[in-house]
Amino acid sequence: MNKIKKSIFYILSIGLIIFFASATIIDERLLIPQLSQNACENVLFSIATKPSSIELNNITNHEQKLGLNSSKVWIHENVESKKLIKSLLQLVEDDYKNNKTMAKRLIAIDYSSDESFIGTSRNKFICEYMQDIFGSNKLESFSYKNKDYDADDFYLGKKIPKTLDSLLKIKKGTFKDRIYFIFNYLFSLTK
Repeated sequence: MNKIKKSIFYILSIGLIIFFASATIIDERLLIPQLSQNACENVLFSIATKPSSIELNNITNHEQKLGLNSSKVWIHENVESKKLIKSLLQLVEDDYKNNKTMAKRLIAIDYSSDESFIGTSRNKFICEYMQDIFGSNKLESFSYKNKDYDADDFYLGKKIPKTLDSLLKIKKGTFKDRIYFIFNYLFSLTK
């Protein structure tokens, strides 16, 4: 009986070691859909009049790869240094040859809330992120109550949600995010 307990202990220990080791080596890019969704939810809750009344109904997450020309336009619009622009354009062209592309991600949150005088209403909240050539995902804009906001202008001098850094880029995934990803992945295999 004692040998059986030891064997079970060793098997469980090895399983836990493999589980936690896999959590540390998960590619950050696999976490981006979930991290961008969490960041969008935090933005919504940070600007809502009555955050406690918000009930999330549905969330859609869509990524669109940008073409080479769109990426070049983005670089020209967002980088001021001519020397840096030239280097980045070359980097983007090399990346496209290796099938690495810039991307735009849209998160649409369908939610109900009691933020108006008429009672509970159903609304859409949309976040737009741009994945730059370095793999960072920055909140570019969002739409709240049928009004569009440029994220840089909106958060100038205001408290930024905890899932975004000071440049409004999504913070890197934590170990907890990786564990959550593994559990979701394993659960999806059982469906």
